Amino acid sequence: MQFKNFNTYLTFYDMVKTGPYPDDLEEKEVYSCKVEKYDNSIKDRQVLTTNGKTQGFTFIMRDAQRQFIPKYQHTIKVKDYRFETQLFNIYDIRFDKPKAGYITVVVAENE
Repeated sequence: MQFKNFNTYLTFYDMVKTGPYPDDLEEKEVYSCKVEKYDNSIKDRQVLTTNGKTQGFTFIMRDAQRQFIPKYQHTIKVKDYRFETQLFNIYDIRFDKPKAGYITVVVAENE
């Protein structure tokens, strides 16, 4: 892994309840970092298909140790003009993959 390949900037959000109704949710920024985005492997596609998703992507991020641990309830925004209006949900998290100190995450568009 070379840091120069980490060229996609994204932000993790937690949805915080702001009122008495189920739709009263607000995005709270939790963590931002640079990641390496790559094409889905067969395993990644299988994870997405199992969850009823046809499109998504996979990224590798550095493990921030205790500062931040990604969770399935987090949503993600990608800082890229092609994805600027989309939110993504996390469908798979693999710690210490492809090697120790990195996390692989599979995401698909939020509906």
